[in-house]
Amino acid sequence: MTTFAFRALFTTLGHVSFSAIFGYFYGRALFAEPILAEKEIKYRQFSFLKTFRKIFGLKTITTFQETQMVNGLLVATFVHTLYNLLLSLNIIILPIILLIGCYFIIDYLLHLEETTKQYGLIGTNVISEKDFHDLRLRIDVLKALKDIREKTNTTLDKVPVKAHTPAVHLRKRLMALLVVLVLIT
Repeated sequence: MTTFAFRALFTTLGHVSFSAIFGYFYGRALFAEPILAEKEIKYRQFSFLKTFRKIFGLKTITTFQETQMVNGLLVATFVHTLYNLLLSLNIIILPIILLIGCYFIIDYLLHLEETTKQYGLIGTNVISEKDFHDLRLRIDVLKALKDIREKTNTTLDKVPVKAHTPAVHLRKRLMALLVVLVLIT
């Protein structure tokens, strides 16, 4: 029963750790373009990729992405194989030590300077956070305007009204108010 409980708990944690290690490298592959550009500009790294690309006619970005995914797969496979080997030795403390080590490795990878950078457009020189939130507010106001327009059109289309009824004036006032709100923000 203890073997079952041990394997149920620690094998799940092990597979989460192995997936996290691969996920880190997959994330680097996913955001490869800005990472690669920064490394090439700042540190003149990855020059071997240019040579490799020229020989095989590949794009640098594709080569970098595939290299990152292969690295992640190899590291995760190595750690998984080591975990299985330690489990087969039937010394319970060794796999636990490996999982604790995996935790510290994942923690280290997630706190690297390049991991915590924002490589998107938000918070950069392209669009500041304030401008982004202002843009989101305008989009929300336009959606509300569209909803009101649709609701008033459907209710007014069902009931025949004259040109100067209170419903028509209310609709025009609401539209003017929303236009003013959009222009103010």
